[in-house]
Amino acid sequence: ERERESKEGKKEGRKEGKKKRERMGWLSLIGTTTVAYGGAMVLFASPISQNSILPLMTIWGALFWMLSFFPLSFLWWVSYPNFPLFVTVIVAVLLCEFARYVLVSLFLKMDAKLSRDKTWPKQQECAVALGWGMGVMQILVTMQGTMVESLEGAGVYSEASGGLNVMYVDALMANCMIFLHILGTMVVVRTGGNIMSMGFVLVLHLIMSLSSLFNTTSVTGICAIPIVIGYLSVGTLLGAYVYITHSTTTLSL
Repeated sequence: ERERESKEGKKEGRKEGKKKRERMGWLSLIGTTTVAYGGAMVLFASPISQNSILPLMTIWGALFWMLSFFPLSFLWWVSYPNFPLFVTVIVAVLLCEFARYVLVSLFLKMDAKLSRDKTWPKQQECAVALGWGMGVMQILVTMQGTMVESLEGAGVYSEASGGLNVMYVDALMANCMIFLHILGTMVVVRTGGNIMSMGFVLVLHLIMSLSSLFNTTSVTGICAIPIVIGYLSVGTLLGAYVYITHSTTTLSL
């Protein structure tokens, strides 16, 4: 009788533990999503949504990021599983920056023709919207699906997994990545899309993406390193833009 009661007690305990893990999983999902997208949503609610043209710019930026992703998807489909992960990241960054170059080039031609129109937004407002679209689309494709799927316990995002805090780091990196796209697009637009500015943004994007990959494949004891790299990259881009414009008005964004 005692043995039967002990087994039933353990069974009930496992059920309660499972419910707790699921409940905490959803709370953690909401928290990490807020960390990842909170800053971007503030930007969208404040400067972007105030002009009817800027939301269309975000769609344009998202579209170009998706176009850069299609060739990589095809390569992955053809060569999987013989396509190394770090090579995937490098190719993805190169394609993304090429898409940014084409996007900025087309935008500058459009801006030259429409800038006299009073309803046309300022050049840097458009740059913010374009970068916002690219950054948010990248995170939606590369991060959010993994977060939701891992609620079932299959991935690092699980209360049963010792790597739970890795997902918190990924959320912070996602926030940094969105702002890297925004500030990178601002720098490229401001400099007219010259080679030096494109190379500068490419290097920072590459370092940040590889550090994010390093975070995914590392143990939790060293997963804070990508956060430092992410914030340094975003801070460097912000500093570069302020230096180029000789103005601190950008800080108001």
